[in-house]
Amino acid sequence: MFFFIDKAYSKFTAENIKTAKEIFVLVTINLVVSFYAQSLSGIPLSFEKYHFFPIIKICSTASRTVLIGAIVFKYRYALVIAVIDIFISLCTLLVSYGYVKKHLGLEFSIKNYDSKVFKTVLPLSVALFLQSLINQANNNVDKTLIGMFISPE
Repeated sequence: MFFFIDKAYSKFTAENIKTAKEIFVLVTINLVVSFYAQSLSGIPLSFEKYHFFPIIKICSTASRTVLIGAIVFKYRYALVIAVIDIFISLCTLLVSYGYVKKHLGLEFSIKNYDSKVFKTVLPLSVALFLQSLINQANNNVDKTLIGMFISPE
């Protein structure tokens, strides 16, 4: 997809295409970080700690709204929104990791690595990752198509 941005947005200027590629890279990084954060959010659910994930979701949504409102008001660039999303995803990942490690007492280590478990879980993990990619594409296809046919100004 990254290599087809030039062709898809041929009406845009070279600077706009460069910005689109930068945003694409940032959104891809956000997708990977969000995937790990979502994986960690399932651990408290398995321990029947149902309050953790909704609190994290509310906090991340509220902080995203405040940050976008405050920062975009001063810096009017689309790139800022992608950076804010990565920041929120990283914070969610770190808070989830801290909660799992401190409150649930779980340690992540590869010293007891079992390849049979990995091979068993791999199809589900790939399916979840593909679902995440498809959801992102589905949520953004309308914006992408509109952007391809409308000029940047």
